[in-house]
Amino acid sequence: MIAVDAIHWELSPFEVQNILFDMRIFDKLTMPFSVIDEYGIGEYGMNLIKIQNYQIIILDPSVGMGGYIIAGQVEIKNRLIYNE
Repeated sequence: MIAVDAIHWELSPFEVQNILFDMRIFDKLTMPFSVIDEYGIGEYGMNLIKIQNYQIIILDPSVGMGGYIIAGQVEIKNRLIYNE
């Protein structure tokens, strides 16, 4: 995942163990109200999403770093790395 033009983020500290349980991407049409309360997205972040058409990436960890990133564009690239 590449967050292009990332302008705001709130992330918990990176820990010794970091396991990402879920990653969700929303825009102004798909973002549920529960995300606003759960992640404490303030007026600045909401203006970026609603007025300037930014997207929000929610990172839900089972252990370690989590939070959100607000970016102008999100690119998802499939890449398999295999070493013998």
